[in-house]
Amino acid sequence: MASDKASAEVGLSTPVEQRSTLDESVIEEMVTHARRTDASVRFIENAARAHAGGVGALLRFRL
Repeated sequence: MASDKASAEVGLSTPVEQRSTLDESVIEEMVTHARRTDASVRFIENAARAHAGGVGALLRFRL
């Protein structure tokens, strides 16, 4: 992976105790949109990532 990538996490404005697991239809919609934009999708199940509300993104752009 290129060094011009930055990571971002979705839903950080919501307190952890108020976050819930994402609905399956929301996940399907995010995956569909990602594939339309030629993004790669990888599912990672890791308790250490739970603070992100179940969604994370690795963004890349050219400087």
